[in-house]
Amino acid sequence: GARLGDIGEVIQKHAEKNGFSVVREYCGHGIGKVFHEEPQVLHYGRAGTGLELKEGMTFTIE
Repeated sequence: GARLGDIGEVIQKHAEKNGFSVVREYCGHGIGKVFHEEPQVLHYGRAGTGLELKEGMTFTIE
């Protein structure tokens, strides 16, 4: 299945392809009973790494 690193890699490649960079100190996050929850969704990464995404997970890409 898809992993968090897949999302991070796509974000970073898209930003860099368009002449931008990502700010590593900022990230998306899970949303659940409270607004800011795990997992952190980094804006950089390597495909195939990180937490495996499961059906029903809700998170932001900021």
